[in-house]
Amino acid sequence: YRAIAELRILQAPVTRAPARSPAPPQPVIDAEALPASASIEDQGLRAALSRLGSATRARLTRG
Repeated sequence: YRAIAELRILQAPVTRAPARSPAPPQPVIDAEALPASASIEDQGLRAALSRLGSATRARLTRG
């Protein structure tokens, strides 16, 4: 059983993919976005959770 009967190498110009548009700006971190995160003492964790909540809210409102 011969799976490949013939192999051709074709030399042709390479087309470039169109440039992507820049990503939309990150949503502004609202201190009231996650009031439950106010009790978190670690500032890095609190900021990360606030960004996550803001991004999730923005994605849900976008549709």
